[in-house]
Amino acid sequence: MNILSSFRSFALNILTAGDRREMDEALRSKIIFLNSVTMAGAVMITLFAFIGFRSGNIELGSVCAGAASLIYINFAAIRLFKKYTLGGVIDCLAIFAFYFYLAYSGGEAGSGILWSMTFPLICLFLLGPIWGSVTALAYGAAVGFVIIHPQFNLSGFPLLYSVRVIGTYFFIWLFAYIYEDVRRKTQARLESSNKALGAMANELRSEKKQGDDILANVLEGIFLLDADFRIGKAHSAWLEKILECPVNEQESLLDVLSPLLGSKDIEASRDYFGLFLSGQVNEDLLQDINPLDDISVVFDRGRGETEIKRLHFQFIRVADRSA
Repeated sequence: MNILSSFRSFALNILTAGDRREMDEALRSKIIFLNSVTMAGAVMITLFAFIGFRSGNIELGSVCAGAASLIYINFAAIRLFKKYTLGGVIDCLAIFAFYFYLAYSGGEAGSGILWSMTFPLICLFLLGPIWGSVTALAYGAAVGFVIIHPQFNLSGFPLLYSVRVIGTYFFIWLFAYIYEDVRRKTQARLESSNKALGAMANELRSEKKQGDDILANVLEGIFLLDADFRIGKAHSAWLEKILECPVNEQESLLDVLSPLLGSKDIEASRDYFGLFLSGQVNEDLLQDINPLDDISVVFDRGRGETEIKRLHFQFIRVADRSA
């Protein structure tokens, strides 16, 4: 498990160029793709160079070795200087030149042209829809010229085959352009939504802090009751000082008051809350018949001493705006 975790950390470090700065997901994905293309391209072209030299094709082997060296240098420069846009441009130009040589020379058994089909995908992701399209279309036009013109068509492709290759290339470019354009617009909308949600969350946190500050410092016993007379989580700190007992979340107000009041007062309060919560009785009348409007509460101080407090409870019906 530790080996797997270490390998994963090592691979992520390589693909992100060791950049641990905070960044959005779009940029991180671009960096990972850039390093993946650079590393995979360098390894693959090195393999081509080895195959070229091994088969006696010194020209192909030398070109591949030169292209691989340039991409290895670019890979190291990306990690050292963190210039990701410049690194993408260098990659695209290097691949442009290398792919064009393969298309022009034919590569092994005329297969060099096949690599061209990946170029629009690489360009559009690394350079964006505009400059990626300019580069990809310029490459397509250059390759189209050399595989159609008899003087430069070293692989001897038939004209119909060359036309199909060019058509396939431009179809791939078109689909890649549409995908990249939609992806970027979707990413922009997601980032905008995330910013809006972040701003809303900050506003809610600010409002909650203001409410918490009020409840912590107001010298009144403020609380909310639900339909079962249970005290809500949000209540003023002064409420516990007034009642001289801890108030637990979801604890019934009648249970809190039962040690302080007589059974008749508790039953009268229960009936009153039933009328209050029914919403069928005028609020002014409810204030007049409130049994807790003015009550005397006796607190035992020990050693036979007591203290009487006069408490005034006022209840206001709160409408649920979400209902």
